Amino acid sequence: MLRNTICLAALLLFCGGLVNAQGTPVPPTGEEEPVTTQGLTAESPLNKRDQPSMLEVGISPYYAWLSGDVDSKFGYGGGVHVRKALDHLFSLRIDGLYAKSKGDLETGNNSNNRRHETDWTSGTGYGVVTLNNFTFKGDIRNINLFMMAGAGGNWWKTEYQIEDTPFEEGRNGTVDRSFQTHAAFGTGINFRLSERFNIGVEYQVFVPLGNRADIVD
Repeated sequence: MLRNTICLAALLLFCGGLVNAQGTPVPPTGEEEPVTTQGLTAESPLNKRDQPSMLEVGISPYYAWLSGDVDSKFGYGGGVHVRKALDHLFSLRIDGLYAKSKGDLETGNNSNNRRHETDWTSGTGYGVVTLNNFTFKGDIRNINLFMMAGAGGNWWKTEYQIEDTPFEEGRNGTVDRSFQTHAAFGTGINFRLSERFNIGVEYQVFVPLGNRADIVD
């Protein structure tokens, strides 16, 4: 998990493998002329420019880390998303995410190290633009390059090491869960393996907002 604050203190970022339930959406355009694309016949329904877009459902494992005042350690998480195309360029997407990250700023003295474990749960709405569809000709792309931006809500809690006390899970200071908001940005690339299956990779950045943003770590 990676996060940051309004005052540039803590940056929250995510990177994950993405598995989707479809290829690049091809929305209706009002034209019925069939278009021949590589690997498909002219009679194939996938070649018609009035082919309706499908609903995309994705699952994502995440490598997560938190960028802040404390050195980040390995983190992990998982997410799901649903995306619907508005046209050949723009889509709407809703994400759900859970991630767990750790940090440790070692000082050489175990009782004076700065350590934390943070659990992050969030929901985010994105606007997505397909970057390689600006010259759309009605064909189906085998590669989908996209960028997205949005906002959402999050619930996180942090367990941190109390000064002069060895870090022990369940015996430290805590910042309890509370609803907060965040801005989010991302980019990625998907590869179309079949009519209804994509695989790809994406990178997301979450920027927590509010007066709690600087105590994520």
